[in-house]
Amino acid sequence: MVVRDLSAFQVPDYLRRRWVEEATFFYDQANKRLLSQFADSVLKTDADEHAQLIYAKMGQRFDPELHDPGSDAEDAYHEGVELYRLLSEMKDDVRLSMIATMFHNWEKELREWLMHEVRHWHPGDAVKDAIWSVTLDEIYNLLKVTGYFDVRGQIFYSSLDSLRLVVNVFKHGDGQSLKQLDSKFPRFTARSHQGFYSSNLRMRILRHEHMVVTDADFLEFSQALILFWEGLPDNIMVSELKSLPKWFRDARK
Repeated sequence: MVVRDLSAFQVPDYLRRRWVEEATFFYDQANKRLLSQFADSVLKTDADEHAQLIYAKMGQRFDPELHDPGSDAEDAYHEGVELYRLLSEMKDDVRLSMIATMFHNWEKELREWLMHEVRHWHPGDAVKDAIWSVTLDEIYNLLKVTGYFDVRGQIFYSSLDSLRLVVNVFKHGDGQSLKQLDSKFPRFTARSHQGFYSSNLRMRILRHEHMVVTDADFLEFSQALILFWEGLPDNIMVSELKSLPKWFRDARK
């Protein structure tokens, strides 16, 4: 029997502030302590210094009878270009790692909060286990069909959905998430970009390693998570719940 006049889902002010502050802190510190080390100016300086070092080493063994100084300079330049490429790819990996961590932290906070709220009016391990095992889409369904919060109807949902797919592609590589990302949000796949990507046949093949995620995307994803926390309604009572999704009802049995 449903217990009435109990809070079904509640977000106290202190908890909402904590969620927002933690999300803001993570984004700010990830940029300050990690991504700032990969600023384009820093990478160019490192690449130039590396090329100069290589050229200097070549000069130590230079023999005018055997070596061409122009060829050595060109070889050193390409060594610098290669270092710049490797560091740029490392920055992409670091950025994606930070995005994935940020997303997983948000998802765990969401499920933890739901489990805590539900236990007030439906104690037991079955529902708790279900909350931790169902997909994120099913979590959205729980929030919607109860009449509490329609996540998919919010202005930030496209950013939230693309974030989920980006993280899945980063984690699992090629698969359904990559196909969905290309179909729903093609700006994240290299073959949809102009310039170098459009003229490079290899980049036009749909592959996980060609996913394009920028610093601006990182900011957009962070803001979407903050908007989610800010958008959660303050409270809904058990007596106000409209219905429960099938997976929740099955777990209650």
